[in-house]
Amino acid sequence: MITVLIICNDRRNIDKIARSVIRINDLTTCILSTTEPEEALSLIYNNKQVIDLFIIEVQLKSISGYKLEEAIRTKRAYKETPVLFITKQSYDLVGSSYLATYQNYKRQNYISLPLNTIDVQGKIGLYLDKILLRQKSNIQKNKVLYLHQSAGAVKIILRNVIYLEIQNKICKIRMQTGDVYEIKRKSLSEILLMLNHQNIVRCHKCFALNVDQLQSIARIDKRNWTASFQKTYLACPISKTYLNQVIETLKHADTENSIL
Repeated sequence: MITVLIICNDRRNIDKIARSVIRINDLTTCILSTTEPEEALSLIYNNKQVIDLFIIEVQLKSISGYKLEEAIRTKRAYKETPVLFITKQSYDLVGSSYLATYQNYKRQNYISLPLNTIDVQGKIGLYLDKILLRQKSNIQKNKVLYLHQSAGAVKIILRNVIYLEIQNKICKIRMQTGDVYEIKRKSLSEILLMLNHQNIVRCHKCFALNVDQLQSIARIDKRNWTASFQKTYLACPISKTYLNQVIETLKHADTENSIL
């Protein structure tokens, strides 16, 4: 589900934008709206539902839309959430309009008044893929695996996995916490399929690593590299066969590390 918060002076414009949001995607959509910045901040800080897109009029009654964005960004969850600003000025006047200094297309864009349905849908469409990727990433981050052992079920939070190592038909899962879990009588391919986590990938015939935990990759020789990880002395090998797979996964991962 996509959740959108619209803060705009004119209820007619809110209705027009809401219709555009609903028409442009096939997913369940939750539209929150208000004409009052204070009510918007209350929704943001008190509502457990995560907002995927903000649409804010620049010239609100009691505060600048840019000031409202600054207040929104103070909440960690919304540091990178896209914002569409509604403005009476043309956002196309790059180099001459003061809006040009605010352009950051990863997080911000503009739609002009009076509203044009095609323009509104086009700008919203710029962020739909990003929103869906973020939601998918959040689902992955929260995934867990339950291992049923003689002492009972053990809950493994997959984002805390550092790497997996298989030797003599025993797979060891090494965790950021220092814990080590074992799975017997399964191949590494079978375990990766069981985990079904997009950022835990094979890096060697006997190893798989979590790119979210990577700190650096160092070359050993023509065919071998070593991966080191955050907040631990642990390391594991990467073979030439799987290096590209690790790099491609790292490129598309929603992670804060800066190896590439």
